[in-house]
Amino acid sequence: MKAKLSNCTLEQHAAHVAQLQAYHKKLREGQNAEPPTRQEPDLTPEVERLGITPEMAKRWMVALLKWRAAGYPTRTQEEVDRIVAICVKCKHYTKGRCRKCGCCVSHSKIPIVNKARLFTEACMENKW
Repeated sequence: MKAKLSNCTLEQHAAHVAQLQAYHKKLREGQNAEPPTRQEPDLTPEVERLGITPEMAKRWMVALLKWRAAGYPTRTQEEVDRIVAICVKCKHYTKGRCRKCGCCVSHSKIPIVNKARLFTEACMENKW
C-alpha cells in the first residue's frame, strides 16, 4: 500500500514539488515559465457509490455557510421529530436521506449531519 498525502501518492506529490521548485528557479532567473499543474484524482466513483451528486454537495456547503452566518441556530428535538415524521411519509425519503436534496434527515442531535436540526434549512418540496 502506498502512503498518501492529500489525494495523491507520495511519489506524485514529490514529482509535483520538484516541478514547483524548477518553476520557481526559472522565475528567480528571470525566465518566463508556466506554473505546473497538478492532476487531481477522479473521485466520481466514490461520489456515485455514496449516491451524492456534485449539486447535492454544493447545496450542503451553501446550507452550512448560511447556518454559520446565522450564528449556528438549531431546532428543538420536538421540531426535529415533527420534521422527520413529515419526511418519513414522503416519496423521496429513503433510509434517513432525502433523495430530492440529498440531505440526511433524522433524529440525530448533530446538526452538521442532519438537515432537520438546522434552523436555517427548509424542505425543497415546501413540506416543512
